[in-house]
Amino acid sequence: MSEPSNVLFQDIDAILRAFEKEDYNLMNIYSNRFISNAVFHKKVSLLPGFIYKDISMDFRRLKDLRTDTLSTAKVDCKPILEKIRDYYLDSKKESIDLWGVYLEYYLKIRDYMLNDIDKKVYKIDYNYTQHSYKWLLNFLDENKNFLLNKKNRLLQGVLNEMDRIMRCHSGRLNNIVIISLIKALNFLNIYIQYEDSDKEKEKFLSLVNNVINILSKDKIDFEECLKNLENILIEWRKYFIRFMDIVIVNEMQFEKPIELPEEVKMKISESISKTLGEEIT
Repeated sequence: MSEPSNVLFQDIDAILRAFEKEDYNLMNIYSNRFISNAVFHKKVSLLPGFIYKDISMDFRRLKDLRTDTLSTAKVDCKPILEKIRDYYLDSKKESIDLWGVYLEYYLKIRDYMLNDIDKKVYKIDYNYTQHSYKWLLNFLDENKNFLLNKKNRLLQGVLNEMDRIMRCHSGRLNNIVIISLIKALNFLNIYIQYEDSDKEKEKFLSLVNNVINILSKDKIDFEECLKNLENILIEWRKYFIRFMDIVIVNEMQFEKPIELPEEVKMKISESISKTLGEEIT
């Protein structure tokens, strides 16, 4: 890893300060800045920013739930955030070290994401997690062409299942790598759904195929996974520069208002006036 730049140091400082202030939206923004600045720097790993971004979203969810565990979770996870920073400072660290820190965080935060029934009922089962992830990757492979449909939520659906399974039954290092790559693809897919260029669509499907292929191997190559993760994140930040944020509106939730004829509006108005008059008298 190359010598870190002062700008990226500042990004990490801002991330940690936002975490302390419990401003997780701002923490997410600073994490995105780190990723973009790392793209500009070229030789710096994007993984720290990606992990910080994921942490910001988890803590935003905890804060939105208004649970009394937020402050405890902060205390428990703060050393992990500092480990990520220390990894960035140490040019001799390998990517597998940071993947390990990410897994440590995931296993720690899962206790705060489970409700009382989950904690009592669900048991750690690494084999089940592995089996389920393999099934979901096969399902993604069989349905990947749906990713070009604007209404598709395929990656979100796969992520939802992967996240649930890992939180309920825990997981190992390869599972955190798998879910990371799927999350990155989902960031990019939000833009691809609105892409008109066949060339860009083919490029995206090529990235999806690469991810499925490397994750389907019996033994995962962590450096290869990091390279693919960073390639996806680079494309995602390029799309952000082109189009900024894209907000997906659920069309089913926002129906167009029905326009009533004028005579119907008049009758309703007269009826309401009459009813109010009777109530007053």
